[in-house]
Amino acid sequence: MAIDIGAGAIDRASSAPFDYTSLDFGNPANATGIIDTFEIWFTDSAATGVKIGTFYGSGTNYASRDYETIGTVNANAKQTFTGLNCDVVTDDFIGSYWVSGALERDDSGGSSAYKAGDQFGAGVQTYTAGVRIYSLYGTGTE
Repeated sequence: MAIDIGAGAIDRASSAPFDYTSLDFGNPANATGIIDTFEIWFTDSAATGVKIGTFYGSGTNYASRDYETIGTVNANAKQTFTGLNCDVVTDDFIGSYWVSGALERDDSGGSSAYKAGDQFGAGVQTYTAGVRIYSLYGTGTE
């Protein structure tokens, strides 16, 4: 079975600032397996220090399950990264962190959370709930 996670890496109306870990709860993972492809869309400048991965939890408490360090990502178009090996469990959420640049997002209509700083590998953390939609997407197989 094919796995997908995230709302989709598309050009959106706004952008999210850097140095936050941003989680998107739209379209949680539909199966357990490996995410081997991530898509992401940054606005008008290249992003650096990009990490993207899977999170689990509920309410306002979440922890990263696994992630990939992407590094620098070009801007102004969907960027696709393949050949990855990121663990995912049914109902996990997608999330990302970046050091510079701005991720495409919509400021309403979704369900999300964010926390300042890099939260990958930090254990369970308390996030602030939001209604944003982030331009993140992943696919893989069981």
